[in-house]
Amino acid sequence: MATLKDNAICIRHWDWSETSQTVSLFTREHGILRGLAKGSKREKSPFSGGIELATRGEIVAIVKAHHSAGGLATLTSWDLEETFPAVRTTLLGFKIAMGMMDAIGRAIHESDPHPTLFDGTLTSLRSLEGDSLHQRTALIAFLIMLLKETGHTPQLETNPALPRTTILNFSPSQGGVTTSTTDDVWRVRTETIELLQAISMGRDLDQAVSEPTLKRGAGLLIAYLSRVLESDIPALSSLRTDDSH
Repeated sequence: MATLKDNAICIRHWDWSETSQTVSLFTREHGILRGLAKGSKREKSPFSGGIELATRGEIVAIVKAHHSAGGLATLTSWDLEETFPAVRTTLLGFKIAMGMMDAIGRAIHESDPHPTLFDGTLTSLRSLEGDSLHQRTALIAFLIMLLKETGHTPQLETNPALPRTTILNFSPSQGGVTTSTTDDVWRVRTETIELLQAISMGRDLDQAVSEPTLKRGAGLLIAYLSRVLESDIPALSSLRTDDSH
């Protein structure tokens, strides 16, 4: 058996008993790790009083030498380090964080490290402290990063000579903006693609960017991610028509 120590974000948990939990953790150096935290909810346990969704902590876990996907590690401690207050004080922040946790669990394989995605997820969770525009921007940045990390970076290049009123074609099967007119095409506003371009390149957004545009950008990426994963992502799907502020 091997003992590992790592930084982790809790992306899912289940009650194992009145005092214990089974958890799914997104760790920085070891990818997704599923483990049993015996006695985690006891007041004087080495688990900071329980492990909550969308929190960051330092874990110590014992993993069997031939640990396989679906097997459980034994967690021996969880030192809570960050809770991201907006996740627990704003409805939109909570919904976005739950969507992020759900997406990671469905898009990333166990024991497959993605340190860049881990760091970016922390950045997005911290960005939820802003207003609804900042929160929706953080969601889009996270989705672009997740698509890139899973090998599905969307093609967002367009003809700069096109007027902003132009309606573009986005093909999930072809990976992004296309001139194709096949049945597998979604109609997208130019301003939506320009927004995604700006966020993907880390540029400052136009001060006039609107919440509806941010919603459309996130909705496009959520639909695209669901298509490439061939799986609905319930916690994210609710944000496609979300009206929370």
